[in-house]
Amino acid sequence: MRTLFRFIWRLFKLAVFALGVLAVLALLWLVIVGGLGPGLHRVANKSVLVFDLNTRITDRPANEAGTLLARLAGDTTATLQLRAATAALREAARDNRISALYLYGNLDATGYSSGYGALKEVRDAIQAFHKSGKPVIAYIGEADNRDYYLMSAADQILLNPGGILAFRGLVAGGAFFKGAGDKYGVECTAIRRGKYKSAVEPFTRENLSPENREQLQALVNSIWGEMLNAVAMSRKIALDQLQALVDKEGVMEPPSAMAHGLATELAYESDAVDELRKITGSRAKDKSFPQVTVADYAPQALAAAAKRQHGKDKIAVVYAEGLIMNGQDNENAQGFVFGDSFARMLRKVRERQDVKAVVLRVNSPGGTSPACEAILDEMQRLSTNRPVIVSMGTVAASGGYEISMAARRILAEPSTITGSIGVFGLMLDVKKLANDHGVTFDSVQTGALASIGTITRPMTPEEKDVIQELVDRDYEDFLRVVARNRNLTTNRVDEIAQGHVWSGADALKLGLVDEFGGLEQAITIAARDAKLGTNYSIIEFPEKKGLLEEVQEVISGGKPPLAAQDVGGRIAAKMAESWRWLSSFNDPRGVYARLPFDLELN
Repeated sequence: MRTLFRFIWRLFKLAVFALGVLAVLALLWLVIVGGLGPGLHRVANKSVLVFDLNTRITDRPANEAGTLLARLAGDTTATLQLRAATAALREAARDNRISALYLYGNLDATGYSSGYGALKEVRDAIQAFHKSGKPVIAYIGEADNRDYYLMSAADQILLNPGGILAFRGLVAGGAFFKGAGDKYGVECTAIRRGKYKSAVEPFTRENLSPENREQLQALVNSIWGEMLNAVAMSRKIALDQLQALVDKEGVMEPPSAMAHGLATELAYESDAVDELRKITGSRAKDKSFPQVTVADYAPQALAAAAKRQHGKDKIAVVYAEGLIMNGQDNENAQGFVFGDSFARMLRKVRERQDVKAVVLRVNSPGGTSPACEAILDEMQRLSTNRPVIVSMGTVAASGGYEISMAARRILAEPSTITGSIGVFGLMLDVKKLANDHGVTFDSVQTGALASIGTITRPMTPEEKDVIQELVDRDYEDFLRVVARNRNLTTNRVDEIAQGHVWSGADALKLGLVDEFGGLEQAITIAARDAKLGTNYSIIEFPEKKGLLEEVQEVISGGKPPLAAQDVGGRIAAKMAESWRWLSSFNDPRGVYARLPFDLELN
């Protein structure tokens, strides 16, 4: 019998090994036939730069192996780095081989991708292309807020006669779990500092508190105001008229969009292709026109930029994108910033003598206080002997704002979600749920607070006092850090803190950021402050790993994404995202500095 078990075990290990080999071969095959490698593509004269918006635009470079695994799982949405996209658009404006820009498709805003802060930078780059005198053409089958925000910058907007233009305003909110907790017997004890610190509300309320409703309304008003103004200027429509149209129709029929100037022509995609043929001088019988995609052109654009900005001295661009959590993981983990791993990476940057300046790009709602403090400590050490500039993307709030405090200057977009200077504690109690299913708990302990943080019973008043002291201490520390680094009094910081979420436009007025601008402007300022001129090159962190190394990590621990197109998949993805949010609470003290929900602006 023992021999049989050994034989079965060997067969099992062989099967696992074979599956691993097959997975690697499949991934390599996709690299070869799918054109995912970073090779340079030939650009023909009079080519059209084609921007397929069916893309997740992320701050940091995509994990190639993760992208390949997603493709194997049936997720065909491309991932494009923001800096690569803007570099492609700006380089194409000066490239004599590029004759026009063509936009089509629908953006994917999964996770931290394609947020409004990042899209502001993309739109600025589209406008820079437009200023070169080359035509920009957009084709709309259907478009939502994000899509039209970009496409509205085009010269010609071709709208499918059967299509939909849903430029409808923004909504912010999230799911509330208190009712489910009451129903199933899960109690949540929330302890917070700051009347606007609403991250606990999903577990303690069934709707928005008046304070949270106030701040969210102000936030969406500010971000929407910037979007509305940008669209109105591009389409030459009065602001009040555009808002009235949005309020009346929202989801606009093609004739109405045409009548109000939001589209220039009702046409099909074939008509858009014919127009691009004319621009490129292609014969009507030609099947297509000379073209290159933004993704394929980006490596050339980045290479051209590097050629103009060359030198042995380096500017390190460091990406903090995702939830900030205690502990460590591989540095390429997507959607998470692990405090220990990130701090260790910053030490590597600090120890490099060729790094003369650092740009920290933040796209994070914050997370656990110890992880944020560990990152801030390393950022402060970095800033002692070289310029550190922070570029805030879509969101840099709570702990994401805290880690930015070591910067010489902080740049944000008007739509950046920032502030939320506040702290909260959250404890769960599943005693009733467990008891209802026949599970009971019992224990002995050697101290009154030995079992603080347990989920098997309600908190005692003494335990609540302890957590409140921790929350108060972390909040006071947060105030002092902001006051010291933003040249404000702690009383003034307390007035504008209280967990309040601000837009970048409001944050500038309050002194929480220094100026408007994107990542490229932050790099330019870092070069100026380090007195590098154009004699520098850019390196990015986390550093990209070799494909085979990434494949090994993915096979050992990666998980394919949930399908998100069908209704069932969308519900599953929403629930998975909520669970992902809850599972990020890994501070043993139960104390956090992060945003309420992952604010969804749709």
